[in-house]
Amino acid sequence: MIIKETIKNKNTNTKIIKNISPEDFKSTLSKILYNDFSLLKLWRFHNLFLKLKEEQYKDDPAIISGLSMIYMMIGDLNKVNELKSLLPKNSIYSQYVDIVDPLTSDEEFIELINKQIELKILPSSHLSLTAGRPSVLNGFRDMSSLFKDMKKNKKEVIKVLNVLYGTDSELVYNLMLAEQLYQKNECYEALVLVISVIPKFEEKHDVRMLFVALYLEIMILVMNGQVKSINNLMNNLILKTKTRNMEEWLPNIKALEAWAAMYDGDYIKIAEWMDSYAPDEYNDFNMIDTFRYFVKIRGYLINQKYLLITSLANKLLPLLKKSNRKMDECELLMLLALSDYAREDYESAFNNIEKALNISKLYNYDRLLADEGEKICRLLLDYRKQKGKDKYLDKVISLSQQVLALYPNYLKDQLPKEPSLTVNEMGVLRLINDGRSNSEISELLTISLNTVKYYTKSIFKKLNVKNRQQALKVAKDYGLL
Repeated sequence: MIIKETIKNKNTNTKIIKNISPEDFKSTLSKILYNDFSLLKLWRFHNLFLKLKEEQYKDDPAIISGLSMIYMMIGDLNKVNELKSLLPKNSIYSQYVDIVDPLTSDEEFIELINKQIELKILPSSHLSLTAGRPSVLNGFRDMSSLFKDMKKNKKEVIKVLNVLYGTDSELVYNLMLAEQLYQKNECYEALVLVISVIPKFEEKHDVRMLFVALYLEIMILVMNGQVKSINNLMNNLILKTKTRNMEEWLPNIKALEAWAAMYDGDYIKIAEWMDSYAPDEYNDFNMIDTFRYFVKIRGYLINQKYLLITSLANKLLPLLKKSNRKMDECELLMLLALSDYAREDYESAFNNIEKALNISKLYNYDRLLADEGEKICRLLLDYRKQKGKDKYLDKVISLSQQVLALYPNYLKDQLPKEPSLTVNEMGVLRLINDGRSNSEISELLTISLNTVKYYTKSIFKKLNVKNRQQALKVAKDYGLL
């Protein structure tokens, strides 16, 4: 039997694979695992891995480890535990999967690092500390919760990085430290550090770390009012990614461009990204796309698609909590709070922002909240009226006021408030969408032609349009149809 498999995704430049016989599966998948492996590249072929039956992989630890990582990306952590039971204990494969496993606690993680040192296991060239994210501090593992103070714990961090990354551990440490300093609003020191590591990562042709470093440089420049100056940095990064055969990073770079466009008020670029490049959470949901999902939620905020925010957040939040991803959990709770606040559910907004603030205060994610500018500032000011003054809350509000002064158009609604159509008006609108004429609507709803015209005129007024075509487009933008 020949299996025809086509993998095509506009967001990831995927190759097309077809006519693969079952007996060739293992050799094909082994090549994927051993030839320039990365989690992003592995995801390209996840449909192939998921077609395997247990008898095809149960005696092959390499395939089991690859399949385990795919289930981690999908978020099926029960299946990961099932697969881990098939791996030989204390093997390189089990060690590697345990290190990447999001359910591995911080204590277990450190034990695994010490075990690798004891067994003299060399750093894996396959391990990407970023796992597709524009961060090492919050990459394949949330190191911000493991090391709250990078300076104080430098020796411990370097020991971990030696196991995970090898000879470049000091460079990676400096990049992680720069990320942490930025979150604490020590922007100048962070910028000095990140500028010092960029040329070294360039020399090493390490696009993964270069992406993280340039992302951080871009964020620092944006938060200092230099959003117009980042185009060259972005173009430089795209060029390096393409010339070094690292196209799998382009979706994240596109997402970063869209986020920067939100600060710049370039809503044409945002709309283009939302329509053509944003990840589809309803098709091949992938935890590696968390950064892109967060950018998409901001796009939903701009377009007032609050139900879509809730739907996506409900997929992500339980997995982030299970995985102890405190930084991501804090960001998602904050975005949920902004959505709740925009639709005037103040109780839920205050509940979610309180949870986000508690996490942020514990781990010093000051800028994670403050960088949302006016929307977070308004929410926090109202929250403070109810809860009273707090030193940390005052600090985040002050930082957010600086951002809103720089970027008053950031996350600004692109539609007026959602119109309130009556039941009768919605009935007429649905029939218009079905292509019915006024006389047909009159007959179907058993109302006079003048009443149909009255409802149609009211719909146009509420949607601020002049004709049927415009009404249908705006209604779809609102999610009414």
